[in-house]
Amino acid sequence: MTGCGDGTVTHWHIPSGKMLHRMTEPDNQILCLDYNRDGSNFATAGKDRKVRIYDEGTKSLLAQLEGGFFQNPGHSNRIFALKFHPEDPNVIISAGWDSVVYFWDIRDKGSFASIYGPAVSGDALDIQGNEILTGSWRNRDQLELWDFASRKRISTIDWEYGKKVDTAFVYTCQFSKNGNGDILAGCSNLNEVKVFERSNQYRDCGKISNSDKSIFNVDFANSHDMFSFCGADGRVTIAQLNK
Repeated sequence: MTGCGDGTVTHWHIPSGKMLHRMTEPDNQILCLDYNRDGSNFATAGKDRKVRIYDEGTKSLLAQLEGGFFQNPGHSNRIFALKFHPEDPNVIISAGWDSVVYFWDIRDKGSFASIYGPAVSGDALDIQGNEILTGSWRNRDQLELWDFASRKRISTIDWEYGKKVDTAFVYTCQFSKNGNGDILAGCSNLNEVKVFERSNQYRDCGKISNSDKSIFNVDFANSHDMFSFCGADGRVTIAQLNK
């Protein structure tokens, strides 16, 4: 599934490269997408500050999540990241330019909690267990871990261990899919990709810094010590992580 700046969401058949279905959200730019764990629903969000939940089979709209009055706050600027909770299909979190992470309940069609602080400008939001990972495009506290239940910050992760680096503006970050808590992140300005090892106090155990342009997306492989990244240079790079 792909989302575009003209508001279109397209489903593709990978082996043949053929388009299976296309739909359009009028007057919107699709900036983020996510499937729930079993693939039965997917969510979109972007410029119009609304999170939409669709049925994968019928492509019909199930819920539209947005802010209202004080009893139901929501995003006031573009949404750049959203994630279904991996264990609760009724919960989704989103973040963007307004520096707020919102927690949504699909059944109630409203937000029930929020975290103020992360300045998310790309695919820089993830959930693993009871922890939320955020990446911010700013010169401080770029990588942060939050407790899902209390919404309190657990810790910040220094781009260089023990140092406050003010030149790594994070666009993208992700937990390892094997559940060990390692983190993959990419940034602009320094234009680096790093893997941070949880078992070693989040020191980086791998780094690629030969890109001359910003890194916009990263992704861990599902079952191997491999990852990929891409950015403003128009290339997708696949790398092997050897600890």
